[in-house]
Amino acid sequence: MLPGGQRHRSFSAANHRAADVRLLLIKAARQRIGLADHTKFDRQSFTFVGLARDLDILVTDAGVDQAYLEQVRKEEARIIIKNIRSPSYVNYRRRGKNIKK
Repeated sequence: MLPGGQRHRSFSAANHRAADVRLLLIKAARQRIGLADHTKFDRQSFTFVGLARDLDILVTDAGVDQAYLEQVRKEEARIIIKNIRSPSYVNYRRRGKNIKK
């Protein structure tokens, strides 16, 4: 939901079409959950979509600046921190390969 990054507790999309779809999803949802790893924070993409306070839950990894997360918590969003693995790691595992961290 949050590709493109977040700056000043907002999220964006790479183009207008993606932003329009995300806005429709946000408006239609009963519960809004954003997923973004630490590399998506403190970056801004082409089209503004919304603010972190528009989310009910933000799922991210431990690499995000804690001051940022505290600000989001103050805006009443629940934050879940998980060990998010990259898609390439997941796809590699699905092909039956076993790699160690």
